[in-house]
Amino acid sequence: MIMKNTGMKISVTIWAVVCAALLTCAQTATGRLVGTVQGPDGVVAGATLVITDNLTRKERMITANGEGSFIVSNLDVGIYTVKVSAAGFNTYVATDLKIDVGKEYTLNPKLTVGDVTAEVTVSAGADVVNASNAELSNTVTPEQIQTLPINGRNPLSLISLQAGVTMSGSINGQRTSSTNFTRDGLNVQDNFIRTGGFVPDLPNIDDIGEFSVVTQNSNASIGSGGSSQVQTITPRGGTDYHGALYEYNQNSAFAANTFFNNKAGIEKPFLNQNQFGGKISGRLPIPHFGEGGPALYRDKAFFFFDYEGLRLPQSQSTTRVILTPAARQGVFTYIDAKGVQRQDNILRIQGLSLNPVIANRILAGMPTVGNTAGVGDDLNTTGYKFNQRADFTRNATATRVDFDLNPRHTFNFVWTRRWENILRPDTDGGGFSANPYGFQTATTNLFVLAYTWTINNRLNNEVRGGCRKSDHFFNT
Repeated sequence: MIMKNTGMKISVTIWAVVCAALLTCAQTATGRLVGTVQGPDGVVAGATLVITDNLTRKERMITANGEGSFIVSNLDVGIYTVKVSAAGFNTYVATDLKIDVGKEYTLNPKLTVGDVTAEVTVSAGADVVNASNAELSNTVTPEQIQTLPINGRNPLSLISLQAGVTMSGSINGQRTSSTNFTRDGLNVQDNFIRTGGFVPDLPNIDDIGEFSVVTQNSNASIGSGGSSQVQTITPRGGTDYHGALYEYNQNSAFAANTFFNNKAGIEKPFLNQNQFGGKISGRLPIPHFGEGGPALYRDKAFFFFDYEGLRLPQSQSTTRVILTPAARQGVFTYIDAKGVQRQDNILRIQGLSLNPVIANRILAGMPTVGNTAGVGDDLNTTGYKFNQRADFTRNATATRVDFDLNPRHTFNFVWTRRWENILRPDTDGGGFSANPYGFQTATTNLFVLAYTWTINNRLNNEVRGGCRKSDHFFNT
């Protein structure tokens, strides 16, 4: 029997910012910077702020309003340097300012009287205290994702390390189906199987830059009905080229067998897990068309690409209930009222013989002798334990391209693809073959496209849309 389940989601989030004072952080894959410029005698109106992305060297310039306040929206996740200058004051420089996905960083620069050419430098770091709203959240950083030991290389397993989260994934006592998972601003959950944090777009530690977990007081603008939010982001490329190759292996040759397998004379289940792949990121040269200028633009586009393969040939112990040798011949064993064990050939009593169809189709494939006690009634049935294959194969890619058409118009595109082939012994209802009858294949594609238009230093607009299509085939 073949069943096909195709789930397709199309989600488009559009928000327009009318003025800086009315800006709110909507469901997005970016963060924002807010604050008030201050001086010795109060706020400093009209100060100039230059925000530089340390990864791509891209700059954005804004001007604080008459009350010294500023809001910089739609900042890509990453590390920034912020310079604040005003006539009659030293230039304030905040380095290593970290913008997190879906979060707001509050920076209140204090300018000191002096020459504008002189700089006062501070290390901003991450925004530890949320001073903007009542949201309780935490960001799992790239360093934590890359350095903490994660069995299976799924970074979402680090969710259980957050405050208020159980090992099963329940956040603050809520059902696991109440958690909303997004990637680059697009929901990536299976809306039919929401429990346990089931995400068909299974990430790995190299194709996720970081993620934020909102455990309480989630902003209503995030949407999608989740009382808790997990927002993941795909890494970006920068001006420098970076790459890595890896291979991880887990092998049953270094593991011990279980006591019960040894007792039954069964070999330990086979395991030889190999996870391998690589990633690369950097500048993406774009050809220049027209007269004059360079042949290639080298600072307008950046890329990130990741591939991971999983080869997991393995087996698992399976226990079946089989007939004893006597029961196979129609001999029924029982305990009478006096506790005496007796046997009767129920086929002979009824004047019957063993049906050849049953003998060929059922009994012929059934082992004649069991190897596991305590299974069945130990009179007419007994247990038979054996190893059955449960191989798992996966190929996964993630691609991101960021393109700056000009200082006011930018685009980014994300495409992730997962292909899986799984042997399913759990769907094999009663077979005795080492190769199960059931298997599953799955292909999941995610596309996300975002366009940002910086109209002026007070007006900003972003359009973000995407599509996730997941095809699952079950053959039993």
